[in-house]
Amino acid sequence: MRRRSIRNVVLIAISIGLLIALLQFLEDIYYLGYIELDLYAFLVTIPFMAGIFLLWWGIERKRKKRTDIRSVLTLREVEVYLRLLENKTNSEIADELFIEESTLKSHINRIYKKLDVRNRRALIQKASSVYSVP
Repeated sequence: MRRRSIRNVVLIAISIGLLIALLQFLEDIYYLGYIELDLYAFLVTIPFMAGIFLLWWGIERKRKKRTDIRSVLTLREVEVYLRLLENKTNSEIADELFIEESTLKSHINRIYKKLDVRNRRALIQKASSVYSVP
């Protein structure tokens, strides 16, 4: 598990614990007669609905979050990247960009490193889910 995932799990656990404590407190003061039933229902419903909304919002935000590839790669690496997505061979890409294949391989290795992938198949899968293409 990544650190961010662990942190999110801990935050969710703490939030649930606090919500349970709040609900228990509200239940106790309801039974002691300090609040009426309508107010109790209102006080329970608001945090519950807010929690559902925040969960939905977080999921939607993560789903829609796509990084512009130009903010990660240099202009030349973007040119290589786009041709890699077209499933062109190294020699075809090198001819189109007027560079040596060894230079192209250096560009490809830097792209792989920056995007944290190991091969073209992984690059194409990650491209469709994470990065927006110009």
